[in-house]
Amino acid sequence: MNKVLITGSSSRIGRALHWILCQDYDVVGIDISPSSATSKIVDIRDYEQLLRCFEGIDTIFHSAALHAPITLLKSKRKKTKNIVAPAFPIQINQFEIIKLNR
Repeated sequence: MNKVLITGSSSRIGRALHWILCQDYDVVGIDISPSSATSKIVDIRDYEQLLRCFEGIDTIFHSAALHAPITLLKSKRKKTKNIVAPAFPIQINQFEIIKLNR
């Protein structure tokens, strides 16, 4: 079974993704806030934490910080870079960025 990781798993979209994906995949949810869909409390600004979380993961769904207003766009970009950086040395097969148009 493929192993999937969802960032922002405590958000509405993260929880919905978790609910859908857990029917067919082994799902790990990470977020800074606890929820029923969050397996690990992780700060996505922490590279070492992410490296540990990404071990054995096939696909990442990045949905963290979707609620951020446009003034926080730079912060969203930085957090996305923080997620992508540790994915390369571990050779994640697939990386999906969830984007909302407002």
